[in-house]
Amino acid sequence: MAVRRIELRGLNEALATLDPAIALKASVRTINELIKQSRTATSNEIRKNYTVKAAQLKKHMKTHLMSASGKPGKLVVTGNRFALTSFAATRQVKAGVSVKIKQIGSRKTIKHTFLTTVTKGPASGTKLAFERVVRGGKRVGRLPIQHVTSLGPVAMFNQDRVDDVVQSLVDDKWDPVFRRNYAYYASR
Repeated sequence: MAVRRIELRGLNEALATLDPAIALKASVRTINELIKQSRTATSNEIRKNYTVKAAQLKKHMKTHLMSASGKPGKLVVTGNRFALTSFAATRQVKAGVSVKIKQIGSRKTIKHTFLTTVTKGPASGTKLAFERVVRGGKRVGRLPIQHVTSLGPVAMFNQDRVDDVVQSLVDDKWDPVFRRNYAYYASR
């Protein structure tokens, strides 16, 4: 699980000049909106470098919204590794499975691998890549096989440039979103 903290600069000074009850409601709503927007911005930034499908990445990103009672808001990224089929244009070729993980660079072919649809278990109906166990350059019968994976969502998320995108989103949007939310609650 990746943990990053985002700094809200000048929040305490701004709240000191406003009605505390309205400012608290507006702050909570603003933070929750920015958490949701951070999820999208993070996904977009990761997909600039990797060919991972947005739906696959979204499964591993959860938002926990802030509450006025003090429950903190956060964006949580979990998960071990992506299956090769989570990346765009993974396909079976004669030599094995061809996959392009990074946007920049060439496709790689992983020898002794094949794509198949799982028929049993919790992943039933899912297409996955498997690799035949090779010893000394020779296949050992038709079995055993093992599931082939790539890097995980935490490794993709845990990069400084992703953190910088979220911090700049908060810096740019905090003031207008907070003003809009404060005006909304003040007019009620």
